[in-house]
Amino acid sequence: MARRILEYKIVAELLIANGADVNAKEMGFETPLDSAEELAGDETPEVLAAKKEVATLLRKHRGVKGLEDALKKASESSTKN
Repeated sequence: MARRILEYKIVAELLIANGADVNAKEMGFETPLDSAEELAGDETPEVLAAKKEVATLLRKHRGVKGLEDALKKASESSTKN
């Protein structure tokens, strides 16, 4: 499982390098960062470390959680009015 998560990091790096939106929404508010930080409760320390690496990569490229993004946009919208 940890190997698969590390493979996700490689794929994420390639996608980011080719202009992917690190804050693309999936099923409502969920962003890739939400997925990277999601805990299933049964992860090994290796899987947790790998997920942390992916989350760090996404944050490095201005990735935010879906709820953070929604609140930011709502705040920006209210200050324009």
